[in-house]
Amino acid sequence: MGAALKPLLKRLAAGSPAALPTLDLDFLAQTYRVSDGAGGMSSVAFADLITFTRSSAAWRFNASGVLEQVAANQPRFDYDPVTLQLRGLLIEEQRTNLLLQSGDPLHTVWGKSNCSITPTSVMSPFGAAYKHVEDNTLNPHILSQSITLTAGQVVTTWRAIKAAERTTVRGQISGATTVTSVDFNLTTGQASTGGVMISLGDGWFLCGATGTVTTTGTYVSRFYPIVGGQGTYQGDGSSGFYLTVAQCEVGSFMTSYIPTTSSQVTRAADVASVNTLSPWFNPTAGTLLVDYTPIGYPAATGMRVASLSSSGSELFDIVGANGAVTAGPGCNVISGGATQADLYPRASTAPTLQNYRIAAAYAANSFAASANGSVAVQDTAGTVPTINQMLIGKGCFGGQLNGYIRRIRYWPRRLFDNELQRISA
Repeated sequence: MGAALKPLLKRLAAGSPAALPTLDLDFLAQTYRVSDGAGGMSSVAFADLITFTRSSAAWRFNASGVLEQVAANQPRFDYDPVTLQLRGLLIEEQRTNLLLQSGDPLHTVWGKSNCSITPTSVMSPFGAAYKHVEDNTLNPHILSQSITLTAGQVVTTWRAIKAAERTTVRGQISGATTVTSVDFNLTTGQASTGGVMISLGDGWFLCGATGTVTTTGTYVSRFYPIVGGQGTYQGDGSSGFYLTVAQCEVGSFMTSYIPTTSSQVTRAADVASVNTLSPWFNPTAGTLLVDYTPIGYPAATGMRVASLSSSGSELFDIVGANGAVTAGPGCNVISGGATQADLYPRASTAPTLQNYRIAAAYAANSFAASANGSVAVQDTAGTVPTINQMLIGKGCFGGQLNGYIRRIRYWPRRLFDNELQRISA
């Protein structure tokens, strides 16, 4: 054991329930504490402990529920626009908004079939809204934009919408084949199969539709009102619904808004890590607790929430979901390229969009994990990998969280299984 680590453990009798963590990253309280190497804890600034990069600007909701831009290489602490409560450190993968003039439905790039778009004084979390107004013909009344898609892509299109006279809106990606078609009930907040509605408060919803492209070609992202379940109906020349921004992105779920004007825009991935392990880390035994909330699961690549890792060959990985997104959350341990442990305390239940707390412990021939207070699962054989950094919202071998990191805590000993169950509850 290194000399710097010994003072940390002097006060910790083996198995002591009073053992204190040596790293505590509280992204909700925005306080960051790390061992001082002498048995105490020091408070430090985010940037003094965490290396954070994102090679582009990105957007978040601030404490007032207003959408605002965050500069490149700056973390996003995102707030719920309804409750105004901090949701945590937002970590997202790279995405591109394929739609042009995403915030200006008046622009000619948006096709208007049997409808018009009118500016209003109605406010949304994205600013002043527009009204989609149907004409007085017996037709679908469609606002749309063309995009090019490739066979095999999983694509999500979404728009911020609020009911006016029309209370049900259909969202589609359609062309040579219909990729997806979803009906959104703006009164009940319910979407048909393949759709998601997220409340923004004051009657506003993010309405998203996801589908898989079967044929490469030109498609349209479109939203239009329906009456009696039908898109073709007799308009009255004045009825409609309110709308603001729109996005179409390759991926199986909605991510944060990426504004565009005359060209598509890419938001880079958020990358965060702790690269200095001394004096808080114990290489022979320890416990990591991660508190997080996902916003969506990748279709096939799986999700990694945090990782104690080294140069791409060894890791202690907190898993949000496996590659098929059929099991999770849990923990993987790999050393020297060989799997030492696969621990899924809730393996029979596919993960959902809820808050999770995973506690995972390690020591030679003694690994265990608990999720949201579940009985800990164990593996009693295996080698502890060599570690030189902690990745936040990412795995050493790929896979990334899309969601909010709320808190990360580390103890320099292998907590008992009942302690894992208690701290993850």
